[in-house]
Amino acid sequence: MKKLMWGVIVVLLISISGLYFFRAYPEWLKEDIYQQNGYTLQALNKKEPITFEFKKDWMDIQEETDIGINEVIQTKGASTVTLESVYRDNGQYHISLNIKQDFNSTTEGRFLSFYEIKKNSFAVRDGRAMWSFYTMDREQIDGTFLIGGQGSGPGEDIKVKLNVHQLSELEKPFRIKAGVFLYQYQKL
Repeated sequence: MKKLMWGVIVVLLISISGLYFFRAYPEWLKEDIYQQNGYTLQALNKKEPITFEFKKDWMDIQEETDIGINEVIQTKGASTVTLESVYRDNGQYHISLNIKQDFNSTTEGRFLSFYEIKKNSFAVRDGRAMWSFYTMDREQIDGTFLIGGQGSGPGEDIKVKLNVHQLSELEKPFRIKAGVFLYQYQKL
């Protein structure tokens, strides 16, 4: 009976440890790739386009209104880019984007990132260099709609603030393009 009890406890401990390892493993792999621990990392494109439509309905939202969108706008390599929300406050639109990584290959692959990744350092590109605006016919719109306020939070979240009054003069809807980094990783 004691042997059976110990056997059950050992199996339980192994199961719990295995569950923890497999849940935490993707984060460890991401960390190793970003820190280049056992991996090479090469920027293939410093302005890989992510494009989405800023819809007319969003232009008409009231102050202090948050629209949860949660729409996948692009997938590439290990990355899924999601337009999470549009919020209007104090004469500004706040747009939230997120890049989630799903590194399913431990040997090599590609992924998108808001970060400029160098050995042991990360930086987010200047917003004015990252964002551009287009008509639905893909003609670039000149203007300074970007107020700034971008930042990143846990994972790869980025928010951008746009001037409501300047955008209200545009043809609706219009397109927004963000230039992000496209990286390739390979196990050493």
